[in-house]
Parts: sequence; C-alpha cells; structure tokens
Amino acid sequence: MRNTVKLIIRGVRLTLFLIAMMGVGLGFNGSLDAAPKKGGKLRIAILADIGGFDSLKIPVTGRQRAFVMQAIHDNLFDIDPKTFEFIPRAGIKAEALEDTKRWRITLRKGVKYSNGEEMTSADYKAHFDRLLGSKFRGRFVGSLGPKLDHVEAPSKYVIDFVFSEPSPGWKTIMTINNLVWWVRPKSYLDANKGKKTFNNNTVGAGPYMLKKWRRSSTIVLEKNPHYWDKANQHVDEIQFQIINKQISRLQALQAGQIDFIWIPPFLAGRAAKDKRLKVLNSVNWFGGLGVAFNNSIEPFNDIRVRKALIHALDRKKLVGVLTKKPGRAPNSLYSRGHPWECKNIKWPEYNPAKAKALLKDYGKPVKFTLNIVGLRDLIRVGEAHQAYWKEVGVTVAVKPGPRGPQWARAVMSKKFDVWWENYGDNSDPSLIGMIFHSKHKGNRYRIKDPKIDAAIAKVKAARGRDARHKASCDFQQVLADQARFTIWEQGQVNLAFHPYVKNVIAPNNIWPKYQRIWLDK
Repeated sequence: MRNTVKLIIRGVRLTLFLIAMMGVGLGFNGSLDAAPKKGGKLRIAILADIGGFDSLKIPVTGRQRAFVMQAIHDNLFDIDPKTFEFIPRAGIKAEALEDTKRWRITLRKGVKYSNGEEMTSADYKAHFDRLLGSKFRGRFVGSLGPKLDHVEAPSKYVIDFVFSEPSPGWKTIMTINNLVWWVRPKSYLDANKGKKTFNNNTVGAGPYMLKKWRRSSTIVLEKNPHYWDKANQHVDEIQFQIINKQISRLQALQAGQIDFIWIPPFLAGRAAKDKRLKVLNSVNWFGGLGVAFNNSIEPFNDIRVRKALIHALDRKKLVGVLTKKPGRAPNSLYSRGHPWECKNIKWPEYNPAKAKALLKDYGKPVKFTLNIVGLRDLIRVGEAHQAYWKEVGVTVAVKPGPRGPQWARAVMSKKFDVWWENYGDNSDPSLIGMIFHSKHKGNRYRIKDPKIDAAIAKVKAARGRDARHKASCDFQQVLADQARFTIWEQGQVNLAFHPYVKNVIAPNNIWPKYQRIWLDK
C-alpha cells in the first residue's frame, strides 16, 4: 500500500513538472504566472501626445502614437520573441504566390471592431486604397519594404497583397506595429473620413477602444466589448499619462503613480537597483539611432569628411554617455542577438589622428548644425558628438527641434542637412536600408551611388535565409566602407514594472504587448 501511494505521489509530481515545462513552450511569453485575474486599471506613462488617429492627417507611425494604437488594433500575425514562430491573430493563413509578388491572407471569421462590425477583406482594401491613393503613398509603401502595388479582396475573408517586386519577408512585416496596419471598417471610413473630427476618434479590432483623450495630458482606453480573443483581454482600462521627461516617468513608477513603462537603456540600470520594481530586457528589433547626412552637398558629398567624422568619435564611450559606462558600439543595423545580426561589419575606427589628416587633405573648414530631437538626454548625446568633433577641428552647433510626429515630418520632408536619425524597423532584410537606393522616393540621405544600388539589388534578388542574410550583411559593409551615416545606440528593450503586473511578454521592440497584462492586486 505504501509503495502504491509513493508511486502515485511520484506520478503526480512528474505530471505537474511536465505541465509546467509544457507551459513554457505553449505560452506566448513562456510565463508561469498563476491563472489571470480580470479587472483593474493599468497605468502607463508615455513621453508625448499622439497627434491623432487619422494616418493621412498624421502620416507617421511615431513611437508614442504606436504605443497607444497597438491596443486598439490587432495585427494579422504576431511573432514569438523567443522562437520567432508566427502566431495567427486576425489572420489565420498566409500563402506566398508568384515568387512572393502576391501574398494571400485568410482572415479569421468572427473578428469584430469595437463598433460591432465584422472584419472583412473589404475593410483592408478600402484602408490600403486610401493610403496608397494619397500623396503619402511613397512613404507608406517605403515603410513596408518591397513595393506594394495594390490590395485585392477576392472573397469576404481573403486578402491579396500584390507587389511590383518580390517580397520574401512579408510574413514578418505583417507583425510590425506600423500605421499601415491600423485598419478600420470600410463603412466607418466612408461615413467619417470627410469630417473635421475624424482625427479625434477611431475604431479598431483590438482588445481596447478609445474612451477619453485629453490632449497633452491623458489617454484612456476601455475594453472592446466585441473583441474576439477575450481570454487575452484582462484589465478593464488602460490609462496613459503623458509625462515628457524620461526620468520623470521612472520616478512616477517608483512613487506608485504608474504601473508599467518602457524605459531607455540609460535608465534600466537605475530601475534594476530598485528592489520594489521588476525589469525585463529583450533584443531590440530596431536599426538604431545616430547621425545622418545630406550626402548630396558639401562637405558630406566627400568621403574624406564622412570618414573623418566617424574616425573622430570614440563610439564605445559615446554609447555610455548617459549610462556613464562604455559599451559595445553597434556595427550593423541589426542589434546583438537579432536573428539577422551581422557580426563582422567593420566601421572606421576611433582615430583622431586619421580624422585630422583626412580633414587636412580635404582642405576646407567643416562647419554644420546637428539638428536633434528636443529631449534633454538626446541633447546631451548630441553635445558629446559635438565635443569629439571639436577636438579634430570641426565646428558643430547642436540645435534642438520638435518632438514626436512633428520631428518625423521635418525629417521626412528633408528639412535638415544633418540630423538625429531613427533607422527604423529591422525585422527583415527587405526593410533595412532600402531607403539608401538612388531611386527610392524616401531617400532623405540624397545618396546616389551605383555600388549601394547594386548591393540593394542583391538583397532583393536573394532567396533562402542564408543567401538573404549574406546579401544584407554585404550591403551593410558597403555602407560602412562609404561612411554614409553613424550609429550611436541600439540598446535593448527595457521594461520596468511593479511585481503585481503579470504576463509581461518579452518584447522585440519598444511596443511591448502590454494589452495582454493582468494585475494581481
């Protein structure tokens, strides 16, 4: 009898162990939190207001805007941040046809918007017809990598994305939190797009819907009562407080006024030392931040000057300007640990003597203004660049500019000759660096170079993961050889939150899936 009981106990223990281990693989985030609790209000601090909800009125994704919008809209597919496997969401099937020049997507039946209407392919067609028929067509198409020509709706639940060139990475691109995926019902567009108030409200098929928006102060979302995946819809409300300083956001979290925030790398260490908080770090699928040039004008059309500007920078120390700890300088547009990481790209090394020699050979004074986002911490980074360049005889003025969508509009309109650049999403090789092509309408760097164009052509022609990876890394080495820009920092994604915040999914960008969180309070 005793032996039988022992065997039963062992069996129960083994079963529980196996269930726990299976949970790691089955859960989207591998979380072993207890059964989720429903209700409560999740408080999040963002840096700036969102500008509005109409993507023709605000034709940029914007970090803070996308942070809010991802809870209002559901993507066709998600991607597991650990296994990189695709997870069906509003879409249940993706088929590549015609050498990936056509992608056929089957929608999940029964997905409803917050106004109660069912999502159909007609909504996607109307949405993309509006974007691609606008004056911002080039911008929207450019954000999707290979050129999207048009969208078809062959049946009620089937969408065809049709390209003018192959798009082998389209399945990954569909997982991105990008304004082109913020789809609304066709009937809602038809009834409201001509109204002056259209930018002030929206309808989406995500887990939450807009309840209240007080400009420059707060945004409140409440549950979408028609959401299809109620098992992943937990808190009753999500409250966004707009706090314009990074340190103030962290302080609000520490004071218990906020539950959850994304924080930049230079504050992650401080948050980790606070025993009251939890910090989660993850690989950032983001090209990085740095300084970009108008390559068509003097002195930036001269490779001697561009190389000198990079030789003048101790990039390892620059990475640590805010953390006060030198780090590893980025060497490609894929961060460390990224599935497409290029490990052997060689950039001009830190060598002030070489910088001075190149500038002497150039023979003219080098003087310019570095336009930078008007955030105090980024201004400090700009001033650090300024100091390094001063040491080799280059005169630089640091000019703070607007923030949020206003900054993005200024950059995309080619207003600046030297500016603080966001190199954007790097989820797939067909996205990263394509803007450097001579004929790309979004080529704000004004580069016209046959070697770069040829390298991009090889990226587009490559098939299979290994060939695409090699072509992408070869292309980035060409950019480094020509010193076309600088990369300052890529960093990790860092989330800070209180222990009662559960089901925090490891993110692959600064837009974590906070809409899946539940609160154990």
